[in-house]
Amino acid sequence: MIICLFIFIFGIVWGSFYNVVVYRIPKNLPLVNDRSKCPTCNHTLQALDLVPVFSWIFLGQKCRYCKEKISWRYPLFELLTGFVFVGAYFYVTNVLGYNFNRSNEFLEGILQIIIYCSFFSMLYLTTIMDFEYMIVSLNVLGVTFAIQLIGFIVLYYPNLPNLKSHFVGLILGALIYLVIYLVSKAIYKQEAFGQGDVYLLAAIGFVVGRNHVIMIAMMSFFVALILVGIAAVLGKKFEMRKEVPFGPAMCITTIIIMIWGERILNLLGYH
Repeated sequence: MIICLFIFIFGIVWGSFYNVVVYRIPKNLPLVNDRSKCPTCNHTLQALDLVPVFSWIFLGQKCRYCKEKISWRYPLFELLTGFVFVGAYFYVTNVLGYNFNRSNEFLEGILQIIIYCSFFSMLYLTTIMDFEYMIVSLNVLGVTFAIQLIGFIVLYYPNLPNLKSHFVGLILGALIYLVIYLVSKAIYKQEAFGQGDVYLLAAIGFVVGRNHVIMIAMMSFFVALILVGIAAVLGKKFEMRKEVPFGPAMCITTIIIMIWGERILNLLGYH
């Protein structure tokens, strides 16, 4: 419980930064060279205004300077990031099987948590930005890939040939959707999905590997239909012949396959 609480607090701190990412990337604003400001009065925010969750509560959900109401989305995203980080911890311990009570697994487990915190964060940020702004950020994918690459190199050293399976997943993920993208553009004169989705599946494939990325590529279309149906019920409609945010479906499918993928493969007779 102490570890979970520490990871959760660490997560909501990062969630405060993720709020900046979600707000600034779609607007092409700098992430680190500009202080946070109130979007209404443009007043530069101080440290006490930026304490995750608690500032929103103690300021009465209003800006300290202009008294404009602060959206509930800010603390919600911070809390969700905390749960995303805790989810990474449970994935490493329950699915990958790391035991932090064993000294020989402790450092490897910490490294795995870093890798999967970054990976789940990428899925989380992509889901939000693609659903709301129809954007798959290559900056987010690039930073995440760099963290994972360094993490896996350290994890596998000196057995670096083990990285081969990850690169196979990356290449296969890119090729599957690239072929669909090019064929649809050649035959139907329109894109089946954006180029960002090709890069996204490649980034996912690097982490989950060959077999899982194939399942994710196929299952994402069914999940996308379900999400469009849910969005329609909630009042947000998409024109199927035009742009539909496909990234959220891929990210949700990735979580499903990461948790139950082995069972699905067993049912299909691949093991």
